[in-house]
Amino acid sequence: MNLKSTLVLLSLFGMFLLTLSIVKSNAFSGNDFLNQKEASQLVNMPDIIGPDRVCLVVGNVLEEFFGAGIPSIDFYQWKVTGPNGVVLRLASGGPALQTFPFTFSELGEHTIELKVRRGVVQDFFTKIKKVNVVKGAKVLLKENYDLCGSAGLNLMAIDPLTPNIGEFVFEWTDADGNTVGNANNIAISNTGNYQVRYYFVNTLGNPECENIVKTEVSEALSFSLSSNKPIACPEDFIQISSSLPLFGKWSYQKNGIGTAVSMGSSKNLGFRPSVDLDGYGDYTISLSIENPDLPGCEITNSLNIKYNPSPSYDVIVAEPASGCSAADGSLTITAFTDLDQLYYEIDPLTISSPISLQAGQSFKFEGLQSGVYSFVGNLGGCPFNQAFVVPLANIPPELEFSIEGVYDEICTPTGKNLGGFKVTRPNGTTDAFYNLIDEMGDLTRSGVIQKDTDLIIEVRGGTYYFELFKEEECAFPRIEEIKILGLPQVDLPEVDDFNICGSYDFIPLSGDNVFFTLTDPSGGVSTNPKGTPFTLALPGLYTLLATHNSDPEFCPRQQEFTVSLISAVDFEVEFFNQDCVGNQTYRADLKNKPLNEVLIRWFNELDEEIGTGLEMYPVSYGIYKLDVQPINSFACPIPPKEFEVKRPVLQVDVELSATPLCPFGPGAIIDMDTDFDEVDRIDWVYFDLDNNQVELTGEQNKRSITVTDEGLYEAIVWNRFDCELGREIITIKKSTNLVNFDIEPVYTVCERFEVGPTTNEDLTFTITYPDGQQTIINSQETFTLNQEGSYTIRGESNDVNNLVCPNEKIFEVFIVSPIDFEPKLIDQTCIGQFTFEADIFGTDSTLALFTWRNENDQVVGDQQLFISSIPGNYSLEVQPKGSMPCDIQPKSFEIIKPVLELDVFLNAGSLCPEADFAVLVVEADFTSVAKIEWWFTDINGNQSALDQLNKQEISAFNEGTYEVRVFNALGCPLGEDRVLVLRSTDTVRPQVEEKYLICAQYEIGETINPGVFSNYNWFLNDSLVSNSANYKPQLVGEYSLVVNSGEGCEYSVAFTVEEECELKLVLPSAIRPGDPERGFLIFTNYLVDEMEVWVFNKWGTLVFHCENKSLISEESTCFWDGMIDGEKIPNGAYAIKIAFKNIEKNINKTLLKTILVVD
Repeated sequence: MNLKSTLVLLSLFGMFLLTLSIVKSNAFSGNDFLNQKEASQLVNMPDIIGPDRVCLVVGNVLEEFFGAGIPSIDFYQWKVTGPNGVVLRLASGGPALQTFPFTFSELGEHTIELKVRRGVVQDFFTKIKKVNVVKGAKVLLKENYDLCGSAGLNLMAIDPLTPNIGEFVFEWTDADGNTVGNANNIAISNTGNYQVRYYFVNTLGNPECENIVKTEVSEALSFSLSSNKPIACPEDFIQISSSLPLFGKWSYQKNGIGTAVSMGSSKNLGFRPSVDLDGYGDYTISLSIENPDLPGCEITNSLNIKYNPSPSYDVIVAEPASGCSAADGSLTITAFTDLDQLYYEIDPLTISSPISLQAGQSFKFEGLQSGVYSFVGNLGGCPFNQAFVVPLANIPPELEFSIEGVYDEICTPTGKNLGGFKVTRPNGTTDAFYNLIDEMGDLTRSGVIQKDTDLIIEVRGGTYYFELFKEEECAFPRIEEIKILGLPQVDLPEVDDFNICGSYDFIPLSGDNVFFTLTDPSGGVSTNPKGTPFTLALPGLYTLLATHNSDPEFCPRQQEFTVSLISAVDFEVEFFNQDCVGNQTYRADLKNKPLNEVLIRWFNELDEEIGTGLEMYPVSYGIYKLDVQPINSFACPIPPKEFEVKRPVLQVDVELSATPLCPFGPGAIIDMDTDFDEVDRIDWVYFDLDNNQVELTGEQNKRSITVTDEGLYEAIVWNRFDCELGREIITIKKSTNLVNFDIEPVYTVCERFEVGPTTNEDLTFTITYPDGQQTIINSQETFTLNQEGSYTIRGESNDVNNLVCPNEKIFEVFIVSPIDFEPKLIDQTCIGQFTFEADIFGTDSTLALFTWRNENDQVVGDQQLFISSIPGNYSLEVQPKGSMPCDIQPKSFEIIKPVLELDVFLNAGSLCPEADFAVLVVEADFTSVAKIEWWFTDINGNQSALDQLNKQEISAFNEGTYEVRVFNALGCPLGEDRVLVLRSTDTVRPQVEEKYLICAQYEIGETINPGVFSNYNWFLNDSLVSNSANYKPQLVGEYSLVVNSGEGCEYSVAFTVEEECELKLVLPSAIRPGDPERGFLIFTNYLVDEMEVWVFNKWGTLVFHCENKSLISEESTCFWDGMIDGEKIPNGAYAIKIAFKNIEKNINKTLLKTILVVD
């Protein structure tokens, strides 16, 4: 190994110098690109700077370790191993990994390992640091506390039972940074933000297991009360509201005496003093609310209110004015209660001088013109208004009027109609003015009554005064009250118009016992009880009607409102940005919807609302939700869109693998394996053997690259935010592991030749011919040499798992010409011997190689002549001497097995008694037969040839021996056979009756057995019905039977089948005893199988009995000569009983008749 000294100045980013001396010239191997022997100067060395001990306070704790070094050129590789030896995290990268954060979550000793590659120097720095993770103190301080009123609060940082708690240092500070305590617990009485820092102090005086916990102390609950009126009067309805929308307990206390009286539980309070309070006086109204977040902490607030009586007074004397312009009328008023003030209104802006009266006092208001006056009395802040009339003594005729037709309010289906009255003027020749004043003195209506017309006024129920006057003249009021009965109307607060999205469940409100009827814009009507929602889904005008459930005196009330449909907001969640330390930004994509038209709400994985802006910056991970609703509308009935906030991937593992760099190609393929879902950009860097660095910009973003040069290749991956995720480096060098095969360096071939390389490997070969053409073969296959010149053969492995390189070799080929030839049959003998000659068309046989092969490819001859008697397929191949075999096809020929002998069979028909001749047929394989001869030898031994040459069938007319002989085309005899022909003497014929009886209904009939023959054919009306030896006909008709004897002679016979299905008996009607010609007997047909006969005399005595169970058709049976014990029976009539049956069909019959005996 040769060594050379060199000085390499490596300047990277101008930040440090590294001098390398005595570097191996072939130091290119393994994991090291440059094998450093000596570093003359090392600056800015990496290190692991971080804690030696970590306290695990809760589930985990985050610590940082600093790697130092030069981040611009250093590549940091961190590894954390847990207490059980399991690798917990691997991380590598450039500047972003100079500081390495790690979250510890298990107790025990951890190992932090740092390796640094500086430039191309792989193992530039390695260090291991042990970090002991111990159990930290249990934190008791919560994130939030509530102060309950003026009571103080004790805050405790950690569990007081923590081991070695006395060694902890505690530092409590408030929101301004002021120290407020130095122990585990502190007492506070003020709201605000507090934090405690606690830690151990190690032997070097530095804090360890440091932890900071923060909390916020808030007021438990605070609220205020407000009233619609500070002074309550008997007719008032008092409403007291709380600033907190929480339920609480209401109560009152009168004059500060006694216990509080409950007024129920609600959010706000409404009451009528005349009903709900205990008489007039000073009251304290209180509300107590329990803090829902602080059980047991109840906060109370109150306000004061006065409940005063209403003043009471009335007119005692009303003196009329004497004339229209005379101010000489008066009203005397008596006070029934004290009156702080009493006055009347002159006009809306002017009042009379107020007076005060004590109960029982009277006062006379003088100088009054005629008319209606509105008086106001006040007592303790409670006013009471009344109208009084100063009458007119002398009424001008034109002001005279009468009130007629007073009518009260009435209910309608949708509300109520007002009451009213008619004003009639008997002298109304001029226009006049009028005022309508209610009992409280308020002007409710005014106007003009046209001349010669009556006035109809519609008003609500109540008490009214009507006065008529002419402009600048006196008024004429009527003292009489006009009373119009008013009807109550159900409570129906005003309904505002709606903006809804999709649909909305609307619940109408009312203080009365009502039901609601809603008519939608389409005319649809629905009715719901109080408290049941209506679904609003259509845009347009709605009508709502409230009707009392039980009291018809309450008139209904109707309102109209409009519903407008607002479209749901089309939005998406957009992952907008992420920085290199993991801070993420999500944005609501509103699809060009203006921001001021929507309401945005972001929710974290705990379903807590964390933002309302366009963008959201998560601080935790899990399933988040985004809800976007149109503004100024009820919420759309669509769920928020869920999305997952994933923990950001700040680094990924990068693995590089490569195929060999082969001398004959292909280049090395470097494959990258990483989490490609997180990778947005891939950069490749090449370091050559001289440490020159080249950025492979043409290979950017490729997961696999092909390289042809030796050196170091580095891959760096980035995310889509241009943050480095990881990098890896790999060494590439040329391989010496090539496939192995052999081939001859020189070939001499005849025109063409099949050759193949020899190898024990599974290879694919590419052969390049002298003219540049290529062919591809596999191992054990061959290729054709058909061109002179230089060939190149390249072998490549077929095993994809065997990373062996291809190999190439070159060889030479020379070409010679082939010999033309043809196999030729020149002789064949009768014993089956064939002679062939290789015809080479004049070529010198000494220059040729002859090869004769059989069908098993065995060489059976090597001369020009070939003799064989073995049949089969043969081939002839003729090659020139001194050359590889020519690329020729052997010439095939066949030696067909010669037929030297045949099996010959001569079949002769019978010469039947009635036949003129018999037929002779020769059987043989006639394929090889060229000639057939027939010979005949008579019974005297004389032989002669028959004139039947080449016939396979002839007729034999005479008795004697017939012979046949067959020959092949060469005239050689192949076989012969002979047969003796004699006339038949067989006398056996089929035996059948001329007629047979059957009963098809019962399938009864005789089975016909014609005798023994070689075959049978039964015909019915010329149709074959059976080939059986026995036959039972089932149909009537004309039959014929054709049989063949054992000698082959054919015989036939005919018969008739008739039907008879009745069991028949034939017997005489009279007999003569002792006369054999006139005795008793019975004939039966074929259907009767058994019969039993009884003959009785006139006294019933049996005189004859007969039984036969083997009856024969149409033969007599049961013969009786009329004798008993040798004596003739007496003349007379005898009774006969005959029982007969058919056994096959189980037919039983009985015949009763009489027979006459005559002697």
